[in-house]
Amino acid sequence: MRAFLVSAVLCLCGIARAETTAVPVHTNLVCAVQHAIHHKSPLWTATECERASIAFGLTTSPKLTLAIAVNESDLRPNVVAWHHKGRVADVGLLGVRCRLGPGDRCENWPVRGFTIEELKDIDTNIAAGEKVLRKKKRLLGKRYLHGYSGSTRDRGYADRISAIMAALGGVEVRSSSPRVRKLISQIVAAVRKLKGL
Repeated sequence: MRAFLVSAVLCLCGIARAETTAVPVHTNLVCAVQHAIHHKSPLWTATECERASIAFGLTTSPKLTLAIAVNESDLRPNVVAWHHKGRVADVGLLGVRCRLGPGDRCENWPVRGFTIEELKDIDTNIAAGEKVLRKKKRLLGKRYLHGYSGSTRDRGYADRISAIMAALGGVEVRSSSPRVRKLISQIVAAVRKLKGL
């Protein structure tokens, strides 16, 4: 229920409303990509793919946000990467950073007050990731994608995201990362199959 309310408030307030030039990511694309990455055990039903597609559609750049989710979590909403002796975690689809405070609730912006479990929610996670992206863009300008990884020095991060975005359009772009090369190959095959190519 909380996730629904967060999404509704974000939509109504315009915080995460898609720009008119944003290209939506359709449910069938989200499902095809998710199933291609997890072909042995797909994680999402058609309903969950639709829910994710709607949440991505509420962002400024749905395809970019989807590419970040592919890179950060392989589209696994329940993934948690722990750091700093279990007091910091990158959570969910967009790997949203949570620094745990009292009561095991996040104490950092934009997820202050949330629990790890709440951040695993698709809508909540994508909305929080969108807030981080917007702030990074405001602070870093064109280098904002480098900053999403936590380091403006990680120039390879933006290249990986760009390569995944191209794959979402069915175009295979080379990447220096073996993991991303595999993802690109899986995504391109799924997209081409979806388009009947």
